[in-house]
Amino acid sequence: LRIIDVSTPSSPVEVGFFVTIGYAYGVAVSGIYAYVAAYEEGLRIIDVSTPSNPTEAGFFDTGNRAYSVAVSGNYAYVADKWDGLRIIDVSNPSNPTEAGFYDTGSAAWGVAVSEDLVYVADMHDGLYIIRNDMFLSIEDDNHLGIPIEFAFNQNYPNPFNQVTTISYQLPKSAFVKLTIYDIKGRLVKTLVNEKKNADYYIVEWNAGSVCSGIYFYRIEADDFMQVKKCLVVK
Repeated sequence: LRIIDVSTPSSPVEVGFFVTIGYAYGVAVSGIYAYVAAYEEGLRIIDVSTPSNPTEAGFFDTGNRAYSVAVSGNYAYVADKWDGLRIIDVSNPSNPTEAGFYDTGSAAWGVAVSEDLVYVADMHDGLYIIRNDMFLSIEDDNHLGIPIEFAFNQNYPNPFNQVTTISYQLPKSAFVKLTIYDIKGRLVKTLVNEKKNADYYIVEWNAGSVCSGIYFYRIEADDFMQVKKCLVVK
């Protein structure tokens, strides 16, 4: 993994590197982590919070040959050649686990994610378009049904540079208000302000327009209310 400063496009400069085990074929970056598709060495997760000194935070053996990777929310999607699409839960970068997979039929070479769809370039079969909601973890059967309680989770990644995700769950339909405040209590952004059905939800916050610092995000859903803290680092 080579980290290049392109702030001056006409004169790019290398600011750091990390020697991965195996060949580095693909890379995606989310928050402070770079996710490297490292061929026969699977998915390598590199902490790049200090670009001049990146370190490996965790890895997952995808089983075949990892050619490409895309990251969305808490999941890394790996095109793993003959083993198709592997979906890896990276909410804990030091201990990633497989959440699901899809056999594309031939050799998965490339992958991209957009909202609830995954696009896989398959060597012989062409383009596969796969719904994300197919990949619910089989470890917890409750995820196949309605949540049994309200829950509001810590954002991921945190700290983050620009984009983070916030997840919550509703055991019944409710009017949901999800808001962001700065450390002085000023409203920064309203992410959700509408009635939602009982289900699991993931919301993305793009903090590109705000400064570095501590922010608070709050959910209100009927009688349920919680506040959590996050950190923007630029």
